[in-house]
Amino acid sequence: MHSAVEVILLPAWASECIARAVGAFLARADSSKDADLVRVAGELRAWPVYGDLGGVLLLAPNGAVYCRDNNTMEVRPELDPGWRQLAWAAAAEAVPELRPLLPARPDDAPDCTGCGGVGQVQITPNCRVWCGSCWGQGWRQQDAAEAEVLSSEPHD
Repeated sequence: MHSAVEVILLPAWASECIARAVGAFLARADSSKDADLVRVAGELRAWPVYGDLGGVLLLAPNGAVYCRDNNTMEVRPELDPGWRQLAWAAAAEAVPELRPLLPARPDDAPDCTGCGGVGQVQITPNCRVWCGSCWGQGWRQQDAAEAEVLSSEPHD
């Protein structure tokens, strides 16, 4: 069911906060609506923090992020750093105590052009989605290749 899981070193308070969120989810979950997700959350002891048509991201108290594919129902560790970042952004929105665990915005980081710097995109008056350009951060992080190109460009 699971291959290598990326676990991050979390402070005890953060692990306890996530464990409480898992417990709260399982206590109020309606297994008649999504029995498989309730089963997976219970087995992994992980909190479903984000879902879309493709799948659901779950966050475990040890910092691991899992993905349940909605088409195949396969559960696997989430390996993509963008999706892992989005899981943490969604978790911090639901439980603001987790915000200190989000990456700090560098002073020189530009606002994300995809969302205008807010981390989410308003689709309709009642629907907003996480920005896929910045993964919910609201700012862009230059990758090494982009930074190298920018530093080699002539400056006035």
